[in-house]
Amino acid sequence: MDSAEFLHNVTLLVTLCVIDRLVVRRWDRRTVRGRMICGLLLGGTAVVGMMTPWQVLPGVVFDGRSVLVSLAGLFGGWLSALLAATPPILYRLAAGGDGVLTGSVVVAVSALLGTAAHHHCRCRPDTVSASCLLGLGVAVHVAMVLLMLTLPGGRGVEVMRQIAVPVLLLLPLATVVVGKVFQEGETQWRTAMAQQESEARYRSLFDDCPVAILEEDLSAVHEELARLRSAGVNDIDSYLTARPDAVERCASLVRVVAANQEALRLLGARRQEDLRANLGTRFGG
Repeated sequence: MDSAEFLHNVTLLVTLCVIDRLVVRRWDRRTVRGRMICGLLLGGTAVVGMMTPWQVLPGVVFDGRSVLVSLAGLFGGWLSALLAATPPILYRLAAGGDGVLTGSVVVAVSALLGTAAHHHCRCRPDTVSASCLLGLGVAVHVAMVLLMLTLPGGRGVEVMRQIAVPVLLLLPLATVVVGKVFQEGETQWRTAMAQQESEARYRSLFDDCPVAILEEDLSAVHEELARLRSAGVNDIDSYLTARPDAVERCASLVRVVAANQEALRLLGARRQEDLRANLGTRFGG
């Protein structure tokens, strides 16, 4: 394979990561389950990318696995890194070839550097800048290039000469792109969680308040009053005073959106639906 196919491999991995992000964004990576799912999916995605590698020499292949494993460590810590690194290492061992040991060490180093970055960011990788993501990508892939010196048969220098430019240009950039995709998902998830917590606090304050609270929709009442004005009723107060049936009609048009427990007790209702059905009579109609 040539470097153009290596670019295709990296593009495939980025695309798969976007899909992964859409699938896993409902899981909280602060939980053990969330970190496990993150690691396993990224590890599985790495294996898919390894099925179409860039073969520099027989038994010596390259792909984007280091990007995914390092980002698993960055976003999920050691547990995600471990679970993301395991499938690629097992797949590489099974594939065999002269680069099997070097390739496995590259995956392990990627996991370690990603985990170190996770702790450096104090477990808040969603706040990491693009320059920091680029720094992680450069560090991981400089290490990858240097590890080529461990290839058997003294072929490390030749391999380094062939891979250095595409690896150091494409993979750090892929780290930034995939990292930003995950950051965006993390930001959306945290915003949604904050909104849910805020709504839960409001609901608790609303339901447990010792003062009766009714949230009402009066739009139908406003429409009825506008209809009366258009029919020639200029003095609405006098009209309603003289027409109790009109008052009852307006009361029946009030829609109860929400009522707290004290309001239900005060009005003698068991459920909010009871208020919606006959609010007017409960106010003494």
